[in-house]
Amino acid sequence: VEVTRVVEVEGETITETVTEVVEVEVTVEAEPAMMFPGVQLEGIMRNSFIPEMNNVQLAHAGAWNTRTDSERELTFSREWREQVAAAVESGSGGDISELFANQAFIYGDQLLDVSDVAEELGAEYGGWYEVAEEASVVEGVWRAIPRAYTAQAINYREDIFEAAGVDTIPTTYDELLEAAKKISDAGLPPMGFTMNQAGPNDSANFAYSLLWSMGGKEVEEDGCTVALNSPETRAALEYMIELGQYMAPDVTAYDEGGNNRAFLGGEISATQNATSIYWTALRQGMATPEDPEVTIASVTNHFPYPSGPAGRQEFVQMNLLSIPAHTENPEAAKAWLKWMMEPAQLGPLASVGITFYTPLLHQYDDD
Repeated sequence: VEVTRVVEVEGETITETVTEVVEVEVTVEAEPAMMFPGVQLEGIMRNSFIPEMNNVQLAHAGAWNTRTDSERELTFSREWREQVAAAVESGSGGDISELFANQAFIYGDQLLDVSDVAEELGAEYGGWYEVAEEASVVEGVWRAIPRAYTAQAINYREDIFEAAGVDTIPTTYDELLEAAKKISDAGLPPMGFTMNQAGPNDSANFAYSLLWSMGGKEVEEDGCTVALNSPETRAALEYMIELGQYMAPDVTAYDEGGNNRAFLGGEISATQNATSIYWTALRQGMATPEDPEVTIASVTNHFPYPSGPAGRQEFVQMNLLSIPAHTENPEAAKAWLKWMMEPAQLGPLASVGITFYTPLLHQYDDD
C-alpha cells in the first residue's frame, strides 16, 4: 500500500509517499450457500483511507472465489461514486456497487430489489437500525443493503486546546466558535473544517450537520417543497462565515484528505473526520511539530458534533451495497452480497477500521 508521511528535516516540512507491505490475517468461517461455477462478478468499491480495509475485502474475495468456483473482482477507487454512476447509466459492470448517502433514491428501480436479502439479514442478526431503512428503502422496496455508516466526530489536539485555555470540550456551536477564537488569538494552529466540493464527504458532513442543528432544511416533509431559503439557513451561513475568520485559510482548498494531512502535519488543531486520522497517527507515530518527543496520536482525542438551536443533528455517512438491475447474474450477486454482510466477513472489516465502518445491524451493538 502507498502511505503518505509528513516529516520534518532540518526545520523543513516534507511530504513523502512510500510503499509498505501490509499483512492482514483473515479467518473466513461462513460457507457460501451456493456454488456458481464460472460466474464472473465485478465489484465497484469505495477506496478506504485505511488500506487494511481494502486488503480484508480482497482476502474475502479470494475466499469466495475458491469456495464457489467463481470469479469475483474488486475495484477500489476514490472516484467510486462516479464509476457506479457510469455503470448504472451504461447498463454494464458493477454487479455489486457501493453507494453513498442517498444514492439508493437517486438510482431507484435501476437497482435490483434486494428486499429478500435485507429481510433475511435483519431476521438473523437482530434487526436494522431505523436510519438504515431510511437510506435503503425506496417506495417500499429495499434497493440497497446498508452495509455500515462512517462515524464522524471532531478530532482535536488536547495539548493545543489546553495551551489556548479551552478548559471544557465545546458542546454547542457557540462554544466551538469561542474555542476557535481563543486558539486563533493565542497564535496556535487553528481549527480547520473542510469546505470544498473536492472533499464531498467531510464537507457534506459538517455543512449538513450545522444546517440541521440551526433548524435549517432543504425540503419540507413532503420531500418536494424547497425550504432552503429561510432564516435558519442564513443563521448557518452567518455562523460559518464567522467561524471561517478563525480557521485555517486553506479549508476551501482541502480535498478529501486535505484536513487529514493538515492535522497530522500539525497545521490545524481540530477538524471533522472519521477515525482515519487517528488510525494513521497510531500506525505511523509521527511527532508533533512543537515537541519531537510527543506523538500526534498521544495528544489526539475526539468529541461529538456540537448542538445548535435545533439540537445536535449529524449527517450519517451511509455506505450501502447494491446490485444494478442490469447484472447478468442476479442470484450469484445476491448470494455474494449476503455473504459479505455475515459476521465472519463484516466483523473483521469493522474491527480493522476502528469505526470507519460501523455496522447497522443490532448483532454488532456490543462489538
